[in-house]
Amino acid sequence: MTHNKLAIFDIDGTIAHKNVIPESIGVGMTHLHEQGFLTTVSTGRGYARMKDVLGKHFETVVSPESLIILEHGTKIVKRDGTVVRADYFKSNELDHIVDFVRANQGIIRILWFISPDPAVRVQIWCKNQHEIEAETKTRGHYADLFHSSFDELRE
Repeated sequence: MTHNKLAIFDIDGTIAHKNVIPESIGVGMTHLHEQGFLTTVSTGRGYARMKDVLGKHFETVVSPESLIILEHGTKIVKRDGTVVRADYFKSNELDHIVDFVRANQGIIRILWFISPDPAVRVQIWCKNQHEIEAETKTRGHYADLFHSSFDELRE
């Protein structure tokens, strides 16, 4: 089938509500495919979290030929997670991030580090060590949580 139309959907609050995708979304995507549309998503999530929430709907929501926009537009991947395009921080930019976190530590609780390799779990730094247990309950299925000093954070 020749595709000349593309439909791109956000996940949270658009096709998923509280991490649940209604069956009607699968029906709607199938209808779009029948009308000649490719479908895909654009999300702030990383690859693993995107696949997790789409669950059984992944194959229907993301057409085989489509690319996926992840991590707030900083990464574009193929359906299998292979990176097509990504923007990563340079060494000097990491220094600025650590300096920013140190200067704004009153308003920052956690930092996410997402590897260029979609198979690697998200690394989440917690400013307060005592919050690791609670954050692990919320995010532990897709992330490894840790605490370190600001000086060790960059590493």
